Amino acid sequence: NDSKIIPCNVGKDGKDLPGCNFLTIFGEYLAEPFLTLFDSAEILSLTADEEAQQIRAEVKSEKYIGTEAVWDCQTAVLRATGLRVFKIQMKYLPSLFSADLFPSIVEELKTVNSVVNGFFEGSEARVEGDTLHVTLKNGGRQILENAHVGRDIERIIHDHFSLALTV
Repeated sequence: NDSKIIPCNVGKDGKDLPGCNFLTIFGEYLAEPFLTLFDSAEILSLTADEEAQQIRAEVKSEKYIGTEAVWDCQTAVLRATGLRVFKIQMKYLPSLFSADLFPSIVEELKTVNSVVNGFFEGSEARVEGDTLHVTLKNGGRQILENAHVGRDIERIIHDHFSLALTV
């Protein structure tokens, strides 16, 4: 595997990159709304595989960027660069998490566990201490529990917010 992890401060030639801001590196491939959405985003790491034409970026933002907006940004970069794979893994401060983000978490959840489709429509989420409570409006609790959906939600929240919540 020829993957290289590129520290943010070092370019391919060993010289410093002009900065760690996401737009410094990918801004030329993007237009609005991404220029505004990602204006404070910082690249934590880039993993590039030239042969496979893949780039994976771990990106930190001080503001929450919805799942679909991240996907649309990935698509825009793919179209502009001709890369085969461009993946963004977003990282946020734990304090940015709130139950209001649950619909966006569900969008990502659908790519991890296909069982969820439809079950979370109209659902309500609230945080109490270290627990995320989800109230389903369409039933299906047993099906979701059998498919370990709670664990998948916990993993997504932990991956993005470094929070250990129980669902």
